[in-house]
Parts: sequence; C-alpha cells; structure tokens
Amino acid sequence: MRQLRLKKTVKQSLQRFLILVITMCVILTVVYVSLIYIHDKNTIEDIQLAEQPVINQLQEKQSLSQDDISILAVGNSDLYSAFNPFQLWNEKGYTSFVSGEPSHDVFRSYITIKETLKFQKPKLIIYEVDEIFNGKRYDEKNTLIHVAMNTYPIAKKFEPWKNLDSSDFKKYDNYDYNYVARVTYKGYLYKTKTVSRQTNGPYMKKTEKIANIKKTELKYLEEIIHLTKTNQIPLLFVAVPSAKSWTSEKHNAIQQVSGQYDIPFLDLNIVNDELSINWQTDSRDGGTHLNYKGATKVTKYLGDYISENYKIPDYRNEKIMEQWNVDYKKFVKMTKE
Repeated sequence: MRQLRLKKTVKQSLQRFLILVITMCVILTVVYVSLIYIHDKNTIEDIQLAEQPVINQLQEKQSLSQDDISILAVGNSDLYSAFNPFQLWNEKGYTSFVSGEPSHDVFRSYITIKETLKFQKPKLIIYEVDEIFNGKRYDEKNTLIHVAMNTYPIAKKFEPWKNLDSSDFKKYDNYDYNYVARVTYKGYLYKTKTVSRQTNGPYMKKTEKIANIKKTELKYLEEIIHLTKTNQIPLLFVAVPSAKSWTSEKHNAIQQVSGQYDIPFLDLNIVNDELSINWQTDSRDGGTHLNYKGATKVTKYLGDYISENYKIPDYRNEKIMEQWNVDYKKFVKMTKE
C-alpha cells in the first residue's frame, strides 16, 4: 500500500514537472518570437531609414537625360525620308527619333518598340503604316541586329550592341542603309535630290474596296497596339505622302483597324490642300519617297498636329538638352553647304 502511494506521488511530481517545463518552453518561445519581431521591425525600420536619403536623392535627381526622347517614330523608308527630328526640335522643342529601314516589316517594328521601351518612356509613338502592306517577311535571326542599329543612341544598353563593331555598319553602308549618317540626324535620311513624278495628278481615288492585311502582319500590329496600351503610351497611325505606294484601299484598311482599336489615324495623302506636296519638286525618286523639301512640309504639319492633340514638353530651354541645340546647328550648317 505504501509503495502504491509512493508511485502515485512520483507520478504527480513528474506531471507537475512536465507542466512546468512545457509552460517555460511556451513562455520562452513567446519571448523569443517577440524579440525576433521587435528585432526584425527595428531592422526594417533601420533599413528604411538608411534608404530614405537615397530615395530622396532619386526623387530630387533631375530625371531628364539628353538622350531621352518624347516621340518615337517607327516605320519604313517612307517615314525616315519624311520625318525630320531636328526640324521638329527647332520648331516645337520636341525630342524625337526615327527608327526604320527599307522594306521594314511589322515584326521588326514590334521588336523595336518592345526593346526601346526598356530604356525609354516616350510620350507618343508614331507608327507609319505603309509597311503593313509592303514589308518583306521578317527574319528573326537578323531582327535584333537591325533593331540595335536602328535604335542607337536611344537604347545604348541594348544587349546586341555589345556584339557589333564598325564592320557591321559597313555591310549596310549604301544609299538608304547608311546607319551612321542617319543616326547623326536622329534617324532621318537627308536627301535633296529631286526626281519628278511623271504626273502631278491625284492618286487617291475614292473606293469602297479594302486592302488585305495578312494574318501575320495583323497579329504583330495588334501586339504593337497592346504594348502601347499596356505602357499607357499614345499610339498614332501615320501614312506619309507616297504617290506610288499608297492607295485608297490601304487607307480604308487602316481606317478599319483604327476604328476597331480606337487609334488615331493621320493619312497625309488626303490632306494635300493643307500640306501642298508638289510631286514635281518634293520627291527624290519620282513619287515614292520625299526629299528634304517634302520632308520639311510633312514635319511642319506633323508638329502642328502633335502640338494640338498631345501634351509633349518643349525642352528648348532645358540646359540638359543643350546638345540638341548644338546638333541642330550642325545640321543647319550641313544643309547650307
């Protein structure tokens, strides 16, 4: 009997000891967790406190760079023959760049815009729509190299630039592919040569017909639209004057897409009363591309249209953009020689 009472007492003591141990563990755990929380909270606050001066500096830092552009224009040779960023700078103070090449296609335009947006945040993207119908089939292997050439200097950090050297540029050193010359003028191709169109009559004949947009071209056009909407950048469709390549059927097709996706469409082939393109004096090749005289008219019209419809900053008095004034003076000097 005595042994039973002893066993019971020992059992109760063990139970009380275990309860005490468990209680102490719970208390220690709570204290430990609390200390961790306080430490982490203080650590987070310390980090935030340490970061704040840096954050303040970033917020106060002049975010504008001399390489920043407000307007990115993408398209084929029609565009870079008609749009002169230096003239736009002088007349409106807009920083812009033309990225394009002969027989450019929609796929390359999509890649150009996509890659450029990694380094730039333009306030307007102009897309010249003639390439939708006339562009050659895209070549994925060469696309990135061409994009790299066409986006310098606005995307200097673009990866393919690391693999390019002067020999790459010499491969394309001809009339239109002269990247070095065009980059000097922000992508514009300066040509004063005049070859008159055989007739100065109308070429935009009214019709209900609609030109066909192939599935691949439509797919990447929709990708461009989606990309600009996602990045909240206004997109403007533009058709520059081209008496040989543009038609009313093409106009109707783009007008249809424009209405479907709510994208403004400016067809400069149907505003000749205001634009006054003279195909006897304003073309460098008989009506396909504009020369410097024609480009001057188009750029003036585009600049006025943009200033009336978009909020683009005038940077002419910004010290950080002084290089634009220097480069513009060089351009003027070159055109007078």
